[in-house]
Amino acid sequence: PILPILAVTSIVYGALVCLAQWDLKRLIAYSSVVQMGFVTLGVCAASVGYGMLRVLPTLGEAEPTVGQGLLGLWTWLKSLEFPSKSDATMTAAVSGLSGAAMQLFAHGVIIAALFFLVGALHRRTRTYDLREFGGFAKQISHYYGLMLVAGFAALGVPGLIGFWGELFVFKSAMGLIPVFAFIGVAGVLISAGYTLWKMVQHIFLGEFDSARWGQLEDLTAWEKATVWPLVIVIVVFGFYPTQLLDMFTTALTALLKGVL
Repeated sequence: PILPILAVTSIVYGALVCLAQWDLKRLIAYSSVVQMGFVTLGVCAASVGYGMLRVLPTLGEAEPTVGQGLLGLWTWLKSLEFPSKSDATMTAAVSGLSGAAMQLFAHGVIIAALFFLVGALHRRTRTYDLREFGGFAKQISHYYGLMLVAGFAALGVPGLIGFWGELFVFKSAMGLIPVFAFIGVAGVLISAGYTLWKMVQHIFLGEFDSARWGQLEDLTAWEKATVWPLVIVIVVFGFYPTQLLDMFTTALTALLKGVL
């Protein structure tokens, strides 16, 4: 169980490190560790399911002999249910891999948007220190809206692309490695803390220092043209993920069946 332990450690510890960060760029960087923890958790759940699929067929190969006694009889009776167990295990394993693949795709889009927006803010303020910000919501409202979409997508809010990968990962993990799934949920709750408290509260809410930041400019036309395609992908595949999920599921189901 080393890999599942590393996966949930990445999720929980990475979220705690984000919660302790005051450097915005480092916070976003450590949030990537959290997202990769979800990917690893999905792969681990799929690996457990694959192992079960490799073991289950051997249970029904031969009827028990007299020498095997009650244990042999019980094992053989369990093997009679193999088809239903195989289908459920295959579904859970594919869900884990599909969730991991979706999470990788989503993370690539979300983290690109977040780092771009963080860089845009740094060009204007010359600092990453969250304690220097506050009350920017009205001053740079367009930036505020895009940062909310990207931040909530990273958190896994329904309706945005980050939700589906986490959903399938946890669906698989709950069926195959439930203890690690429950630990992973704790990481999601901590992630909500640093997203709402550190990113939203300290940058956009609170008191605005008009003497220092009164000349702060919103995103330029070129910056909007750069980040809006990423935001569109985040929203469109958040509401309509079927094409991506079908592509991942079809390919990964064939992969698992091919190696069994």
